[in-house]
Amino acid sequence: MFRRVIGVIMLIIGVVGLLIGIGGVYASSQFIDTMGERLDKALVLTSDSLNNLVSTLDVARSTLVETNKTMETVQQSLTGVGKTLSDTKPMIEQSSTIVTQEIPDSIEAMQETLPAIEQAAGTIDKTLSTLSSFKIEQEILGIPIGFDLGIEYDPSTPFDQAIADVGDSLEGMPETLRGLETHLDTTAENLDLMSQDMDQLSANLGGINEELAKLDPIMVEYIRIVNEANSDLQDIQAELASLFQTLKTVALVLFSWFALMQIVPLYLGYELVTGQRDPDQYVTEDELDEELAKTNQKQADTAVTGNDDAGEGEAAS
Repeated sequence: MFRRVIGVIMLIIGVVGLLIGIGGVYASSQFIDTMGERLDKALVLTSDSLNNLVSTLDVARSTLVETNKTMETVQQSLTGVGKTLSDTKPMIEQSSTIVTQEIPDSIEAMQETLPAIEQAAGTIDKTLSTLSSFKIEQEILGIPIGFDLGIEYDPSTPFDQAIADVGDSLEGMPETLRGLETHLDTTAENLDLMSQDMDQLSANLGGINEELAKLDPIMVEYIRIVNEANSDLQDIQAELASLFQTLKTVALVLFSWFALMQIVPLYLGYELVTGQRDPDQYVTEDELDEELAKTNQKQADTAVTGNDDAGEGEAAS
């Protein structure tokens, strides 16, 4: 009874092992195919992502190059503006000297001479009026004679009044012009500050432009690295089919071998259950030696008998 129980257990172990082997062949094939498809999709997605990254890096590099050129242009423009403002300051200072000092002094000098000019203008005006009215109309010997100097002078505003009006219009102008000195000086200072700010801004842009220029080789190196990684991924993707086919073959061999190994427990279990493997039917070692001795003795007797028969046959002949 115990042997039958052991036989049943061996049969169960063999059947389970056989099912595991057969199921392992199918499951491993399905698992490897699924993993291959997923890995292939992941590699394709990664390769597409790397291609997009390369495109993005190319766009970023082009943007950096264009920005670098733009910054150079802006820097040159700021440098030119700063120089223009710096060159304008002396002109403003010189204009300030002329407007706030020389012109007011000249106007004041003119104002001092205007009374004399006005007096002279009055005299000139009276003289011209007199000459304009000078005419001779007489008859000599019954012959009318008339002539004048050909001067026509009848201004709407007398000459001296015009000079006086000019003097009136110049009243307060020197003080007004001198009052512009503060504004012109402030303008000159502001121009100087603006020139310095432009120069500083130009220098800052130059520094930024240098840093941007350093980024270009870095971007080129990044693009090279990403392209190499993408190429390696494509090589791996090309080798995946053969790799997974090899894995499937290895799994098939291993699980087939495992299934074949279940023949032993199946065979032993079958013999134990059917009673074919009974220890009582097997002889002991001593009994085996006795049987071998008997067999050898029989063979020896048979050989002797055969020799005797052969001798008698020869004698009879």
